[in-house]
Amino acid sequence: MNPPCVISNLQIGSVEATASTGGKRWVEVEVEGAVYEIDDPRLMLNIFQNQCQTGCSSTWWLDDNEASLLAEFLSDAAKGVEQQQLEHIGSLAGKDSSGIETNPWLTITVQQNNSRPNANSVGVHLHFDDELIQETENDGILWLSGDSARHLSRFLSEAIERKATHPPHIYVPPQPGNVVIASAIAN
Repeated sequence: MNPPCVISNLQIGSVEATASTGGKRWVEVEVEGAVYEIDDPRLMLNIFQNQCQTGCSSTWWLDDNEASLLAEFLSDAAKGVEQQQLEHIGSLAGKDSSGIETNPWLTITVQQNNSRPNANSVGVHLHFDDELIQETENDGILWLSGDSARHLSRFLSEAIERKATHPPHIYVPPQPGNVVIASAIAN
C-alpha cells in the first residue's frame, strides 16, 4: 500500500501592498514543492486580498533569472523611494515560441501615488499586464512602500537560495491523481 504523497510549498514571506482602488493586498513569495518537469519555474509570487485566505490569489511563476532581476529592480526602487527619485526601474517580459521578447508582463517604476489612502506619496508602482489581467478588467496595479519593496527583494533572493537547497518532487504518472482515503465496507 502506498501512502499519499504530501508536498508543501516553501513559504518565504509576504509584504503588504495597496491596490489602485485603495484596498489592501499581500504579495507572497513561495517556492513550489512539486513540478511536472525539472525545468519548470518554481518561484511564485502570489497576490491575494485576504491574508487569511491565501488560496484565493493570482499567481505568477518566475524562473531564477526573472526572480533575480525582479529582486534587483525592487532594491533599486526602494532606493528611489528613499531619494524621492521618480523613474522607470525596469520590466520583465516573456518570450514567444520563436524566442522573440513579448510585451512586458511586469513593469516597475517609482512614481507619485495619487490614489487613496497614500495620495501624494512616492511609492513603488508595480504594473502587471497579461491576458488574464486584461480579461478580468483588473488594472493590475499594486503600490509598495520602499520598505515593502526592500523586503520583497530579500524574499525573492532567499527563494532562489532555498530552491537550490530544496529539490522539487517530480510528478510521475499517475501522480497527481485521486487518492482514496477511506472506503465504505458493505455488510
